[in-house]
Amino acid sequence: NLDEDMMDVNFTGIKIGDLNNTAIPNTLVSSDDRSEENLLFELDDKQLQKGEEYKLEFTAKDFSGIQGFQFTMEFDTEVLDFVKVEGEALALSENNFGISRLESGILTASWHTLEYQSLEEDAVLFSLVFAAKSNLLLSKSIKMNSKWTPAEAYNGNGENLGVALQFNGESGILSSLQL
Repeated sequence: NLDEDMMDVNFTGIKIGDLNNTAIPNTLVSSDDRSEENLLFELDDKQLQKGEEYKLEFTAKDFSGIQGFQFTMEFDTEVLDFVKVEGEALALSENNFGISRLESGILTASWHTLEYQSLEEDAVLFSLVFAAKSNLLLSKSIKMNSKWTPAEAYNGNGENLGVALQFNGESGILSSLQL
């Protein structure tokens, strides 16, 4: 609590959370240096049955040289209940997910590392566990976007990538793409 001018006092400010040094903290105008590429997360689309729990395993075919990512995931609270996060290959935990808006069906995510990560094409990056409240097709009840946290990833070249979610049908065919 300052009760007088303190013009002769020095302080140090520390900027955090800017992986590629593009943040300009003293401006309200944002810039976006995003490349045309996307980090494409994949989920197997499936018919969910009421009362069952499902482990949704997120993979990415080209998880190469990635230093971080973030996104907002929305789910329909009328048909899904969030249960937990499982870290898998990226060792994520609930600390990487914002769960304060679960009642509204909003889950935010943020992950980063100091060393670039490259993983096998079939590696499960992380899993989210949901319980189905009714019978439904997964792709109709969950989506990834930038509503609360901008959907972007950062690669080893210092580029911002978009982030998208793809649902693969039982035959491995793309059923929908969300940006």
